[in-house]
Amino acid sequence: MAIEKTLSPSQHAEAGTRLFGSWLILAQVVWIAAVTLIVAPFLAMLPAYYTLLQTVCTGTTCAIWQPTPGSALAIQKLGLSVDTYATFTLALTLASAFLCFAIGAVIFWRRSDDWMALLVALGVVALGTVNVSSVLQASYSPWQVLAIGRAGCYPAGLYRAWSFSSSVISLSCTWSII
Repeated sequence: MAIEKTLSPSQHAEAGTRLFGSWLILAQVVWIAAVTLIVAPFLAMLPAYYTLLQTVCTGTTCAIWQPTPGSALAIQKLGLSVDTYATFTLALTLASAFLCFAIGAVIFWRRSDDWMALLVALGVVALGTVNVSSVLQASYSPWQVLAIGRAGCYPAGLYRAWSFSSSVISLSCTWSII
């Protein structure tokens, strides 16, 4: 006499996303490699990002967070220097990136046997690097090539649309995973 166990819809869906054996090891190794390929260029681009934030843009096309002459004057009227602005912006960027990296690491630590959780964790880690890449895309530095190359990794160059949608999906999925 065989006993059949019925799965609830949530258990059935969870069973479909679980990884076992060699697939589990492969997915974990690929995730770690992908995170390394995302975080290493991010860290390498930070000095160029900081330099860009310290430079007042005088051209017609400026990077997103790069101060213009008008905003530099407004910063000085507040009693701050452009260097202080750059340091503060860099600190906020690093805090945001560290938060995304930490959330991604917690998801990986708690649910590394679930391919959907690994995908969400990878999206959260990538989300932490978006600000630096998008600022350097609009700059005229050698790092622009790397920043644009990272954007080209997504279909049709929809880097910003992907990052927005991944942030919405990541934030909504994070609560259900943890």
